[in-house]
Amino acid sequence: MDTIGESVAVKRPVSATENLTIEGHVRGKIDLACHVLTIDPNGLVEAEVHARVVNILGKVEGDITATEAINIRETATVDGAVVAPSVGIEERASFRGNRHQPDYPTAEGHQTAQTGETTRAVP
Repeated sequence: MDTIGESVAVKRPVSATENLTIEGHVRGKIDLACHVLTIDPNGLVEAEVHARVVNILGKVEGDITATEAINIRETATVDGAVVAPSVGIEERASFRGNRHQPDYPTAEGHQTAQTGETTRAVP
């Protein structure tokens, strides 16, 4: 697993062939097509993000697409669209943007799509 440390600022596209944790500041596109991206509580991302799974504990400004799941934790602030088959938003998280969950099979074999605009402020 790679880490972009708290004192590091990256202002260009980032890609990796393994899981990545961001503790610092990244501005640009992030592409981790088959891997997990974690944004720590002190992390700031101003980017378009693509990953298999995205775990957000810090701040993201930009659209996020994941092939499996996006997890917005209670310490997170997200401003942008999120697209993934599974989107979890914890109660104290701040999320402003659109949520789209592409078609996925249900227990009955039917297809379901969920789309919506959500604004949730930190209490």
